[in-house]
Amino acid sequence: MDVITVKNKEELEAMEKVDGKLVYNGEDQKYYMAKANEWISVPVTMSSEGLVVNLYELNKQIVEQLDFITEEEFQGKRSMLEEFMTGNAYMLYGREIGYFTVFMRDKDKKDYNNPVDAFYDIFSIFEKQVYSMEYNDDKTAIEIWIKFNEQATVLYLFDYSAAVVYYE
Repeated sequence: MDVITVKNKEELEAMEKVDGKLVYNGEDQKYYMAKANEWISVPVTMSSEGLVVNLYELNKQIVEQLDFITEEEFQGKRSMLEEFMTGNAYMLYGREIGYFTVFMRDKDKKDYNNPVDAFYDIFSIFEKQVYSMEYNDDKTAIEIWIKFNEQATVLYLFDYSAAVVYYE
């Protein structure tokens, strides 16, 4: 990846903003990437092997530029969840915020009619501030970007069946 160096913020702002262009500003010693006709500060460090990009932090900064999905779009994700949540146990996990909920199918103890209803009920604690809800690349999880405590964070919903041990 080519990096262009500028002396200050004025030179940075004067540059053409082409999505993906990476620029180092010598004045504040930060890296910026052009995205949607804006310069976004990106978490990049220099190592002996070259540039090191923290992809999570980069994604987080990009997601924070998005609008929240509408209530209709959020409810429209129901079919994706129904297709995905066909097993016996799922976890909704947010590492950065120390959050997890386990959804388990149990024919003797029933709080909800199906796991998707449970998901929507539990998810209401996040006040529907959802940026996106999509499958990850290999469809082993659903990645949900939300706003929590005034910053973007990601939650993962994934099959947790292999981690459950039953006993009497």
